[in-house]
Amino acid sequence: MALTIALLLATCLMMGPSVEAEVRPGFEARISQSGLNYLRDAGLEILKEEIKHLSIPDISGKAHVSVVGNIYYTISNMRINSFAIPSATLTTQSGVGLVLRASGITLSLSGNWHYSNHGFIHISDSGTFDASLSGASLAVTLRIGKDQAGRPTVSSASSDCSFNAGSVHVKLHGGASWLYNLFSGSISNSIKSSLNKQTCSMIIKEVNTDLQKQFSKLKTQAPIDQYAVIDYSLVTAPQFSGHVDTAHKGEVFPRDTPHKEAPYTVPVIPPDPDVSRHVFLWVTDYLFQTAAYVYYEAGKFEFNVTQDKMPPGKYSLNTSSFLVESLLPNVSKKYPNLLMQVNANATAPPVINIGEDNVNVSLKADLDFFVTLPNKTLVYLFTLNSTISCSTLLSSDGMSLKWMTDSLRIVVALKRSAIGKIQMKPISEAVHALTSFFLIPWINEEGRKGFPLPTSPNIKLEKTVINWLYNLFSGSISNSIKSSLNKQV
Repeated sequence: MALTIALLLATCLMMGPSVEAEVRPGFEARISQSGLNYLRDAGLEILKEEIKHLSIPDISGKAHVSVVGNIYYTISNMRINSFAIPSATLTTQSGVGLVLRASGITLSLSGNWHYSNHGFIHISDSGTFDASLSGASLAVTLRIGKDQAGRPTVSSASSDCSFNAGSVHVKLHGGASWLYNLFSGSISNSIKSSLNKQTCSMIIKEVNTDLQKQFSKLKTQAPIDQYAVIDYSLVTAPQFSGHVDTAHKGEVFPRDTPHKEAPYTVPVIPPDPDVSRHVFLWVTDYLFQTAAYVYYEAGKFEFNVTQDKMPPGKYSLNTSSFLVESLLPNVSKKYPNLLMQVNANATAPPVINIGEDNVNVSLKADLDFFVTLPNKTLVYLFTLNSTISCSTLLSSDGMSLKWMTDSLRIVVALKRSAIGKIQMKPISEAVHALTSFFLIPWINEEGRKGFPLPTSPNIKLEKTVINWLYNLFSGSISNSIKSSLNKQV
């Protein structure tokens, strides 16, 4: 059970404050006690399924039976038929990690028995048995830290685990079972002694080898697309004080080029005592700024607008069209019935700020206008400075952070011209319509893809509520965290 719940917890740990961080986190996360309770319940449900397939080693022993004398017995092919843990808690221990306690554990199993007497007259017999365990209790502490790669670590010492098998009752069937039930108490004691000795040893081994191995394989980065990767490695060890707090790098960097720090300052995430929901995320605009920087360096904010990219009948970039004739009459006369091209190039990375109720994005770009000659040569006309800004609303589907916008604000000014003076007001209106047509669908398409939240296919967050603060937003999840976990994670 400890292993199962810890595996669920491992995924949540990679979602999320620490006061001694050498690196200021780009985002923080919290799992409240109610979130831990959910993980406990989810772990129990998974355990009920897993324990049906648990392989139980055979047990051999020796007992003395009146009339028969000393016998040697083996119980084998044991199968668990029922299992219940009516009471369990998963709590934090400050400076250490998590403590799992379970009591009132009941279990029933069945299997085969065989005995032999190696005296003067060899006697042997076999049959089946039913056994029940009740009133068992377990307590195990998981010591959780951080390795140099920013992954969580986990360990347990022998002093961190205690198990009491409670009472064990065995009933033998078949053969001369009426006689052999006289030594069923010896078998019961053997099973109880074996459980008391082996349970904690097994749990500690699973924690220190199997579970730690799984932790060491946890990914601290998630690809967004072919250009960018998000880093959500831990910058400090998780903190435990009635809830679990984690601090993460929260930076986006290029996927296939050497990693270099982006030229931005990470804002301070203010303390927040709220523990009213399962899971909390505090995300600074540093994460978005670094993403914008990566995409700018990759040339993702460069667009070439040509007629073949326009919808039929919507806009015409032909120099003889009514729009061009009215806006640029000299161009229409000098280059009749030719196509035009507009090249948009960002001159700096976008500026992204989280406001009171949305994310504000501003981009400065040059818009270069050309005429395309029949031989495909571009004839330069003029360049506009532009500042494009929009507000986006955030949402989450439980696996990623998404956004959308429905309007843009564009301010343009003439930067240089090869065709003399230009009437800027009608040009500005046309550029606004053209830019909105291209940029809004692109922004929303990228928003539908979203940023991956640091979860896994085993964990899906539901009923997300987003709250806005200056330079950051917080998201919280209540009531529902869908999870599914196989033995291999």
